[in-house]
This record gives sequence, C-alpha cells and structure tokens, in this order.
Amino acid sequence: MILPRGKAFYENLRTSFVNFNEFLLTLKEESFTGYVRLAFWDYEGVLFLEEGEIVNALEEARGRRRGGTEAVRDIMARAKSDREGKIDAYILSPELVTLLSTLPHHEPFYTDLSTEFANFKGLLEKLRREVFTGYITVELTGGKGEGMIFLQDGEPIEVLLEREGGGGLRGVEELERMVEEVQVEGAVLNVYRSAEGTEGRERAEERLEEALDLFQQLFAETRKLIDSLAKKEGTFEESFHKARVDLADSYPFLDPFMGELKHQEGRFFLSGDVNPNEFVKGVGEAYDLALEKVPLKASKEELYEELRKVLKPFLDERAEELERLGFNEVLTELKP
Repeated sequence: MILPRGKAFYENLRTSFVNFNEFLLTLKEESFTGYVRLAFWDYEGVLFLEEGEIVNALEEARGRRRGGTEAVRDIMARAKSDREGKIDAYILSPELVTLLSTLPHHEPFYTDLSTEFANFKGLLEKLRREVFTGYITVELTGGKGEGMIFLQDGEPIEVLLEREGGGGLRGVEELERMVEEVQVEGAVLNVYRSAEGTEGRERAEERLEEALDLFQQLFAETRKLIDSLAKKEGTFEESFHKARVDLADSYPFLDPFMGELKHQEGRFFLSGDVNPNEFVKGVGEAYDLALEKVPLKASKEELYEELRKVLKPFLDERAEELERLGFNEVLTELKP
C-alpha cells in the first residue's frame, strides 16, 4: 500500500511490545494528525487520524481492500492479537489526511501497469478525457521512490512523490516534473476509481451539455453579425473551420476530420469523451482565432467592440452560466 511518508512520529515499533490502546491514547493527547500503519506478513492496516481522532481506516489482505468501521475494528483486533507486526506513525497536513481518508471509497481500475508498456502521459490524458475521479499510485523502478496523483473530474488536485533517501515533489504544479521522472526511471502504476466516480461523471456530462448549448447560442449570434458585415453567408463558419484545423493538435476534439464535434444544419453535435473544461477552453480559443481569420477590414478588436453591443442581451441573460462554466476566463474580450 503506497502512502506518503510525511514526518516520522514513530517508526518500527513492534506490536509485541506496544499496548495499542495506550499508543492511540498518546496520539490523542498529542493531537496527532496523520496516519498509523500496521504491517504484518499477510496483512496491512492504516488508521487515518485528525487531532488524535480516527476518521477512517483502510485494510488490505491478499489483494482485497476494505475501509470504514469494520476496517477500524479489524485493525484494532489485529494489533492486539498478532505479536509479529510493525507499527509506524507519520505526521501529515490536515488537508492531506482528508484526501487520504477517502481512499477506502475507491476500487481498482487498472492494476500493475508498467511504463515499459504503458505511456504515463497518455494514461493521464485518457483519464482527463474520461472525467475520471480517483487516484494513481506510482512506484519507481528499483525502489527509487513512491508517489500518488489525485484526480477530480479528470483534473489533478494533488501530486506527491517521495524519493528514496529523501526529497521529493509536492503540488499540482509538479505534475510535469513527476511525469518526466517516471518516463526516465520507469514505474509500476495502479489506478483506483472513486466509488462516487459515476455520479461525478454524470455531473460532468451535464456540464458539457450545458456548455455546448451555451456555445451554440454564442456561435449563432456571432455568425449573424459576421455574415452580415461580410455580406456573405457562411463567412464566420468558414473562419471557425480554419481555426479548428489550426488548433486540432492542442484540442483533438476540434479536428473537423475526426468528427467528434460536428456542425450540421446550424447546430453543433458532440460525441466521444471530452472534458467539459477542455471543451470550453478549446471552443473559446477557436472562436477567438476565427475572428482573426474573417476576411474583413475591421480588426479583431473592432469586431469584439461590435460583438459586445450585439451580444449584450445574451451576455446579460446567461452571465451566471458563462462565469460558472469558465467561458469568461477564455473569452475575456467579450466582457464589458
């Protein structure tokens, strides 16, 4: 079971010499925040604590996992009855303990993936497209280090890597460095899916549908104005098509030849797994680039000035959705 070490509070204590109830009482008096790991030859149990109180537990035996109150009970019983175990306690931040305490609510998704055969970067991209919620454990080849990546709706929310002998990486901004290190050193990866992942995916699909509808209206209103100024029907659609081609490498769903995003009879249709955040960013950048490409004497800034006037009713009516879905961060020029 891979977990971040944190700062050692106790290490290598033997269950044969420790009264476990008194040990937990000491942790409570110390307002200990972190986890206690009990390791036996055929069993491993972890108690997660905040301010000395047990908030969750996770046990693993012969490849099977269990969490919750039953795991707490089993771990306590094992600590008292089996004298051949080892006890470690590590201090962690409250935020990290909160994150780790969700581990019992995950199930194996992919196991024992070797980077010799699996592309780590490609795996992360796949999970992002699938709006995956869960975590990945990383075990560097030769015992050189261990790490974890937590994902929420496909996006990383925490990255941890601890190297053998000390040092490591912490924080989402370190993901690229971690990917590079894994590619150089090699690793074994295990992916665990949140039991709430299906519900999260449904929410993401609803957001994507809402974003598509919002962009559909924005595109239709913009097309009317641009085609009117150009005195030629289809002018903006042609420019948007060119922008999609230019951005296809960055946003594969935009590639008009792949067919994920289709425009037929004045409406957009989307198929395949597309992260809602990626969709908003992709169509937003394509929209902006399309305005640069329209064959008009007016500059893009002048077009945006005209668009702000024409689109004001739409921008006012759907202001909350534009903000919530992230369109305002991409289409900054449309803001008054």
